[in-house]
Amino acid sequence: MNAGLNILNAKKFSRERQTAAPAVIPSPPSPSKSAFTLIEVMVVVLLIGILSSLAYSSLMDLIFANRARETAQVIRSFTEKSIAEAKRMGTPVRIYLNAEDIVADTGTAPNAKEFSRMALSSGFRMNTSLGSINGIATYANASVSSDFLGVSGVTTAGYLAACGARSYCGAAVKFANENSFKAHIRKGASPRPWEAL
Repeated sequence: MNAGLNILNAKKFSRERQTAAPAVIPSPPSPSKSAFTLIEVMVVVLLIGILSSLAYSSLMDLIFANRARETAQVIRSFTEKSIAEAKRMGTPVRIYLNAEDIVADTGTAPNAKEFSRMALSSGFRMNTSLGSINGIATYANASVSSDFLGVSGVTTAGYLAACGARSYCGAAVKFANENSFKAHIRKGASPRPWEAL
């Protein structure tokens, strides 16, 4: 009987063994599902390159436009400050651009006395060959104020301009029918219009 019981237990044991859940062993991930292909990486790098070149171009245009705007404001404010100083001193003033500065002096030869000087924005230089700005010609080398009834001011129309990289320019323009100078910029080479600030 013991032998028959052992046979029944052995059959029961083998049946339990067959119905037990097998141990789960994770399979290693397949390389095509967990990594990027070389083509995918190259497409992403190409897209990043295209977007950054567009952003760089726009950023440089913004930087050059801001420098031109700063130059125009420097020339305008310096010109008006120098005219006010000349009025206070009771003398005519000559305002002109040299290579990288804007200069004001008494303009009376032979003892012209410089009384103010300011540097232009980095990279900007005097430019007298820009043609006209809204029909106004350049002052060529200098704008001279006239002393009339104790009021010193520039009576003739004209402009002083400086240009920098990519032909971005800033100018202070005096119109004949106005008392003050107006700042103008041009973004790029000659066919582009001048914009009043």
